[in-house]
Amino acid sequence: MEPSDLPHMPDASRPAGLRKTRPDQARPPAAPQRPPADRSALDAAEQALHKLDAVRTREEADLRRRQVELDRRVADSQARYVAAREAATAAVVAARQAYRKAGGTD
Repeated sequence: MEPSDLPHMPDASRPAGLRKTRPDQARPPAAPQRPPADRSALDAAEQALHKLDAVRTREEADLRRRQVELDRRVADSQARYVAAREAATAAVVAARQAYRKAGGTD
């Protein structure tokens, strides 16, 4: 049997607690900690965005109130028009009847 005929087996894993390096070996020095990044520009940008959102929310609420008022005014105007149109139509009908009664022809 040739060694190439044997199945390939991965290396056995190390048992827990065994180290790859010896304890007397020196570890590489840790990278120095960087100071935290300055958030002031980000905080200012976020605050500006929140203010913009608040302004837009107030504008939308105002526009909704104005739209409700405008819708009410349109409905009132339409109701006045319908009432006036009915009265004017009734006056035309009455005048036409009187005209025909007096001998007029269309």
